[in-house]
Amino acid sequence: MIKPDVIISWPKHVDYPLFRYNMKRWRRYFNEVFIVLTQDTMQLDVSNFIKNDMNNCVFIKAPLVYSDWRSNGIRHVIDNLSKSIFILFLEQDFLIYHGELFQ
Repeated sequence: MIKPDVIISWPKHVDYPLFRYNMKRWRRYFNEVFIVLTQDTMQLDVSNFIKNDMNNCVFIKAPLVYSDWRSNGIRHVIDNLSKSIFILFLEQDFLIYHGELFQ
């Protein structure tokens, strides 16, 4: 079975409860899960809660290299952290109902 690395851009001021649930539910199908915390301009920060809840993921605060926040985080993970030849990019509105998707 192919187990890709997963890269997720995650605004530090927003929680996605159903997505967190699904990531824990289907975690066994992934190699590393990289969560790039973004949106430093927002005052609200729930990232500590998310880190505590999703403790089997790698949380990244990418250095600012590119002007686009999403591109900045994704490129940082690809260039420096991910070792897999397969990468799955996920967004929090991608809701997974059945594990057959990964088999």
